[in-house]
Amino acid sequence: PVEAPGSTKMPFRCEGDVKVFEVTAGIVMSTFDRTYEPGPIYTWGYNGNNPGPVMEFLEGEKLKIIFKNELPEQTTLHYHGLELPFNQDGAAGHSQLSVKPGESFVYEFQVNQSGTFMYHSGENIAKQLSLGL
Repeated sequence: PVEAPGSTKMPFRCEGDVKVFEVTAGIVMSTFDRTYEPGPIYTWGYNGNNPGPVMEFLEGEKLKIIFKNELPEQTTLHYHGLELPFNQDGAAGHSQLSVKPGESFVYEFQVNQSGTFMYHSGENIAKQLSLGL
């Protein structure tokens, strides 16, 4: 099991031998420091969380990640460091078209390595990572 203090684990379902995750990028109300007098702030995150929840999978598993964009601008989902088919890498403008607001994209690949990796936006990275993706 993965230990990620302060993070939740993303639920999944199985479709035969495929592990299916649903990931939604959206606006999130975040509290990082309870002593911050103005209170929570708006950030961007995944599945209502910032940082996004942990996706736990094993080497050799087949994944299907249904990604929905509920942000006010286009974005993608990039799996930093995972060896993937080029068209599943989430590098906007390079390996896939951006996912427009209100649209979805399905990533499907088999995990070929073990380790700890992060996922983040692959679009307008300076802005979107700074906002929480």
